[in-house]
Amino acid sequence: MHNASDLHLRATGFHYLAETGEVARDGGWTASVEVTWQYGGFDRSAGRSKVDVSFGPEGTTVVGIGPGEGAFPLWLSGRVAVRRTDRTLVVAATSVKDPDRYARQAQTAVASVADVLGPGPRLVVEVPGSVDALNQAVGAAPGTYNGIAAVTAGSDGSQAPGSAVHVFLNPAVYGALGAVAAQVVMTHEATHAATYAPLVQGVALWLLEGFADYVALHDTTLPFSRTAAQAIALARKHGVPASLPADTEFGTHSSQLGTVYEEAWLVCVTLADHSGQQALVDLYRAALSGRSLDAALRTDFGWTVGELTRAWQQRLANLAGVPESPRG
Repeated sequence: MHNASDLHLRATGFHYLAETGEVARDGGWTASVEVTWQYGGFDRSAGRSKVDVSFGPEGTTVVGIGPGEGAFPLWLSGRVAVRRTDRTLVVAATSVKDPDRYARQAQTAVASVADVLGPGPRLVVEVPGSVDALNQAVGAAPGTYNGIAAVTAGSDGSQAPGSAVHVFLNPAVYGALGAVAAQVVMTHEATHAATYAPLVQGVALWLLEGFADYVALHDTTLPFSRTAAQAIALARKHGVPASLPADTEFGTHSSQLGTVYEEAWLVCVTLADHSGQQALVDLYRAALSGRSLDAALRTDFGWTVGELTRAWQQRLANLAGVPESPRG
């Protein structure tokens, strides 16, 4: 009841689907139940998932609720701490230390996103108490996001058009980040959430991820030797990449994931330096709306994909102090 009140839950419902397993000797049983929920004032639609509900003897009481098929909502997993402003909502497991820290970072992220994109939707950040709880909260297989600081996804883990989108943090990774790195991650994910990027299909990941990092880093004073350190190091060792980062390089278990993100960010920096920040924003929005990237590049930048690739390679080669010849 406390969670429901604190979160202003709306559209909340529990629909009995079917018994699972056998009836226990004391007459209790477990059933699959569809749950729906919506955070009032923040979510544009209700989340929907299946959970396992354990009933006591004769089915007169509910004695437990646990993960079923799909996402297991954080608000159902136990008491949560809530931090709310007009633009941000942070929902954290009570085991999470210093939820006010996440609330401050969420507010900063919303302001940073607005600086580049203009005011956007309100931001919801969920902080489960463990890595396992994170994977459960987004309906992912165990281990999927163990090494990831944060992920932005539908509130129920779905990619259905019109879904509410939340940022989910991994307390084991995000919680260990320093203040600057944590803020970059929060703003990166807030950019995804503001543009509903996780619900979009067919847009190159170098643009989705590179643009989110561009927003997160656009007003930083950090030198390229830090913001592109891994990309520079790899270029010095093996030369510049032969092509723009491929979608397959963004897998959550990739050993070069940090490098790929930096390379994608440098593509967006190259675009902004060529035609300005607003042109980059327009390109990003055009891609999200389904416009051909090739056409948008030609119209707004006067570049083909090949010309963009060569300009990016030159930028990376200059930073690394190596020849522009791409690695094989």
